[in-house]
Amino acid sequence: MADTLKENRVRPQPASRPFGGYEVVRSTNIDEELTLTDKGTPCGEYLRRFWQPLALSSQVSDLPFATRLLGEDLVVFRTRVGQLGVLHKQCSHRGASLEFGLISDEGIRCGYHGWHFATDGRILDVPAETKPGSYARRICHGAYPVLEYKGIIFAYLGPPDEKPEFPIYDFMDAVDEDCVPYCWPLDCNWLQVRENTQDPIHLTFLHSMFGIKQFGANLANAIPYIRAHETPIGQVTTSVRRLGDIYYIRINEMIMPNVARVPDALREGRAIPNNEADAVGTGSEIRALKYKRLVPSSHGMGLSMWVVPNDNENSMFFGWHHVPKDEPQAVRDERIRQVEHGQTRDRPYHERQRNPGDYDVIASQGRIVARDNDKLTSADLGVGVYRHQLREGIRTVAQNGKPKGLDVARQAPIPTYAYALVRSAPPLGSDAEEAERVARLEKEIVADLLAFHLPHTPRTLEPV
Repeated sequence: MADTLKENRVRPQPASRPFGGYEVVRSTNIDEELTLTDKGTPCGEYLRRFWQPLALSSQVSDLPFATRLLGEDLVVFRTRVGQLGVLHKQCSHRGASLEFGLISDEGIRCGYHGWHFATDGRILDVPAETKPGSYARRICHGAYPVLEYKGIIFAYLGPPDEKPEFPIYDFMDAVDEDCVPYCWPLDCNWLQVRENTQDPIHLTFLHSMFGIKQFGANLANAIPYIRAHETPIGQVTTSVRRLGDIYYIRINEMIMPNVARVPDALREGRAIPNNEADAVGTGSEIRALKYKRLVPSSHGMGLSMWVVPNDNENSMFFGWHHVPKDEPQAVRDERIRQVEHGQTRDRPYHERQRNPGDYDVIASQGRIVARDNDKLTSADLGVGVYRHQLREGIRTVAQNGKPKGLDVARQAPIPTYAYALVRSAPPLGSDAEEAERVARLEKEIVADLLAFHLPHTPRTLEPV
């Protein structure tokens, strides 16, 4: 059967000449190992080994909140005494949705026939049962461990006996910044969403060449030098751009399996406060830049973001805007408005065409992308590395092993690596001189950054 399927796979074929559209053949073969996340699928089992966000605290009030995570229909609620519960949405009796249930002090009661469930799935009451307690002694309703952290509700959907500690990363533990939670829905598969942060070249085009320069500085025509490096918890994708008389170094981070950290962008007319540096390669640079603040962006703005699958064709961004505590509300609102531009489909179609955002280019790829149509280049280094690491993690779980990032919660807060800084640039020399200078700068800064947390030589990864 497997051989038959392999024989039936469509091989993509590009056009070989101008006006050669007739020659093009596009594959429809999806990479099931990386994209499908239902229970029992390789990736679904992998993602279930980690705590995942499923709702904002603001979405769960005095009424049950229905949602979908990893292909499972769930209901999130607070008891009348404030205890959180995450249960399978369909009642164990005859399948009515518990989103129409009545919340109690102890749990939730089905609105159809009154079956009463505790937050851990125990059956508290089955009205009109001939032998009271017989069901309660034999079965439980489906329930999952749940916790709340800074406005986001997380659940663990994996095997109960393998539940890890909830990880506290340094960006979740900053005392001088506020975490402003957000949730952005997308109507496409989770993988194409998650890959976006490890694709730094798109800042030069999507976020800079249209009318709206989304992240302040005009990065159009500033083609970056891009590399990827392994970290103890995932990878960093680095990009170095020359902007006149400065170099702008940006380090996006992927924390396995599905968390990303993105530093602030360069604001036009000023350097990033506290992040100008001239000495490189001594290890002193990172310390001098107050990286010990342990925040996602040491210059007052950044994003942390999980991408979680609702199902195979829908997904959600969850995370925080990280902003200074003393920032005026009007300034904060404008920062968040600027970042959230184009992250959802809530704009008129003609506006999305004139100034497209991340949502438009990600969702327009299709509900699930056949990745063998891709033609990766050196600019896609971070994307290729992420797919490689993701596949490694999936296969590790399939072999009953512990994937990267699963056992790090013991060292709280867990060090992370996203960063951004500027450095004075010398007069522009030849193309060869500039290429050598940029490559050396990137290598030295990343070595300093990684060595600050862990004294080891990082493994530089290549596209796979």
